[in-house]
Amino acid sequence: MIGTAETIRVLHVDEPEATDLTATALEGGNEHITVRSATDAQGALDVLENHDIDCIVSEADLPEMSGVKLCERIREEYDIPFILFTDAGSEAVAGDAVTAGVTDYIRKEATEQYRRLAGRIDTAVEEATGRRKREEILEELHTAAADIQVCETAAAAAERTVEAAETVLEFRLCTVFLHTDGWLEPVAMSSGAPPDGARRMSVDQGLAGKTFQSDESTIVDEIQPDDETDPAKSSFRSGMSIPIGDVGVFQAVSTDVNAFDESDVRFAELLVAHTAHTIDRIAFETELRESRATLQKQNERLERFAGIVSHDLRTPLSVASGHLALAREQGDSEHLDTVAGALDRMEALITDLLTLAREGDTAISIGPVDVAPVVENCWENVRTKDATIGADIDRAIRADEARLRQLFENLFRNAVEHGGADVTVTVGELDDGFYVADDGPGIPPGEHGSVFETDHSTAEQGVGLGLSIVKRVVDAHGWDVSVTESTDGGARFEITGVVVAEV
Repeated sequence: MIGTAETIRVLHVDEPEATDLTATALEGGNEHITVRSATDAQGALDVLENHDIDCIVSEADLPEMSGVKLCERIREEYDIPFILFTDAGSEAVAGDAVTAGVTDYIRKEATEQYRRLAGRIDTAVEEATGRRKREEILEELHTAAADIQVCETAAAAAERTVEAAETVLEFRLCTVFLHTDGWLEPVAMSSGAPPDGARRMSVDQGLAGKTFQSDESTIVDEIQPDDETDPAKSSFRSGMSIPIGDVGVFQAVSTDVNAFDESDVRFAELLVAHTAHTIDRIAFETELRESRATLQKQNERLERFAGIVSHDLRTPLSVASGHLALAREQGDSEHLDTVAGALDRMEALITDLLTLAREGDTAISIGPVDVAPVVENCWENVRTKDATIGADIDRAIRADEARLRQLFENLFRNAVEHGGADVTVTVGELDDGFYVADDGPGIPPGEHGSVFETDHSTAEQGVGLGLSIVKRVVDAHGWDVSVTESTDGGARFEITGVVVAEV
């Protein structure tokens, strides 16, 4: 709790007779008050320059400078309570006093005026001391928060929190508990706490468990033997419990009753808010590092896999293609056509596998792309003799052109493979994207959600990778893709979330 200085040093500015009378009355009736005197504004400024003063009491009518003007002058350099203690009472004086920043305004009266003045001095100094103390605490908590935020482990953040609570907030007995698997584990304790002053507690045990589950701060003014606080020691008489986000609990205890107030709660909440943020950040960074490590291992395996596909599979494929050419020189047959088709299928699968394996190695480069020429070029690479395309799209979009070509080629190849050599493919515009549809047999509704998986295929040829590549391209651009039925009963792929480019 924030208190008041033991001795209050008062400067009284008035004519000599009045200052002598005030000093005698205040010092005689209040042992904690000492009084210095000045008879004019300059004398008051000289006293302030050479002595520590806690409160100024001044008459309104002073030689050369009024009490209100003196207050304005003092406010330029000092943060000291200023009480106007005057015979000159009027609404004008009171208004000027408020404007000048006077702390209090008291009319001199014959009855009990010095008792009233002493009470006002006590109040003004207590409020000023408390305000300055709060500002000092806030500044020190700001420094502590900066230290907490750079901690690399939850334990280090907890230690720094306890250190700040002990040195800045003056909590001699305090502990940080962090949640682990249904338990609140004591991770850091203040230097004044006994070694056995904290213990592991379940999340439904005592005041700590209640605080963790309710996410609400609590003050216990006096701990009773049969209450729910469950203190670690019977000597603890009062306590305060503050949630640390959803990661733990901060507790401070005292061997005295009524040791904590609402200002202690506010400061503690401010402190542990930084602790919670830091621990959340550490957990996120730890998870991110682990994910990156896992991804790195996956990428390494994919790179090795791509090497195997590129060399170990393509080498025998090239040998087979060479022997096929020699066989055709000796004589052609429909069996050789079947072999050629199988070899072409293997080459396409290898290309798709390499695309999937190396997708993450290629940076995406977004720019304006005219869609119609891309569609025409991709169709020339894929189409069969009897397949046809109808394209009704006249716009440029923001995309990576190489990736967009992958998308169209794989959608066209999918249509040919599943719809037959004479399939008709249609490309058209949507409000926020485009679609690719065909008049083939379509995709059963129950399979719409799984067609983009690498192990899904409705073709007799086997594993389907083309639509997985389509999904990768869509995700890389931040678009969305969905499957529905075309007007001809075939498959229709809608790509949305596409940004139209200015050309």
